[in-house]
Amino acid sequence: MNFTLKSGVRLDFIQESTCPRVQKVIQSAEFAARSGLAISLMNIPLAVAAFLANIAIFIALRKATSIQPPTKLLFGNLACTDLCVGLISQPLFIFHLMSISQRRLDLCRYTEKFGYISTVSLCGVTLLTVTAISVDRLLVLFNGMGYRQVATLARARVLIVTIWISSVCTGVSFVWNIRLFFGISCISIASCLATSTFCYTKIFLTLRRQQERVHHNDGHQPNKSSSPVNVTRYRKSVFTALLIHFTLIACYLPYTAVKTVTTFAVVTPALLTVEAFLATLIYLNSTLNPALYCWRIKEVRYKIKETLENLC
Repeated sequence: MNFTLKSGVRLDFIQESTCPRVQKVIQSAEFAARSGLAISLMNIPLAVAAFLANIAIFIALRKATSIQPPTKLLFGNLACTDLCVGLISQPLFIFHLMSISQRRLDLCRYTEKFGYISTVSLCGVTLLTVTAISVDRLLVLFNGMGYRQVATLARARVLIVTIWISSVCTGVSFVWNIRLFFGISCISIASCLATSTFCYTKIFLTLRRQQERVHHNDGHQPNKSSSPVNVTRYRKSVFTALLIHFTLIACYLPYTAVKTVTTFAVVTPALLTVEAFLATLIYLNSTLNPALYCWRIKEVRYKIKETLENLC
């Protein structure tokens, strides 16, 4: 199907269901239909893995004692979001692909609408939570022993509630007002990326200056007991947060680029297949995060091992 965006066309057409356009393409390409079915079957074990792995992470974080409560709450919120992806968004995506493959236009419209709302909402929660983790790491560095007075558990809870409300409202705006959705999404993504970049750059420069001062201090190491932050442990936590941040970008960016093309340019069977595969990459992020927690956070790894041993 030749579908091009001409000048003067209203943006509202994006808000309409894409199922008829997609099925017109698939009717002339059985390969795309078979590919959609194959990708949907590939997502089934990923959804189960994301659900079970994040349940284990959530339990392990509740038992962890070495992580500061506000930080633990942020990681727990991220695990809860990934759990909801495996439980809600990814199954809807699977049903959506199957409905397209079976040419069920009536079912396709519903799976598309609810799938977009849930996916956009949960992706928004993930992005804002990852950004909040970067700010949390910066607060630890600059407040030291006063971190507990600045980043309280009550403030972290208010932040998480605000994140969920704003993200769900953004997700609903996709089917309510497409202009508002694109405006909020662009501002939110740009703000989150700018905030995270500022925080990690500030952390890197501050740690580098501290290291240079140590080297210029006649080779004498400062007393660790007087240091407000355990530098080795802090560096490890920052590196963990950076890995989560870069993994998020690596999983989200390719789909965003291809989705922009399929929305405003020609739709082909091969491009639809690539889009579906890259959407799977977004959902894969919810399975990769638990692996990063187990790899980088020793106590979480031990608590999961302990829980599995008790279950067995």
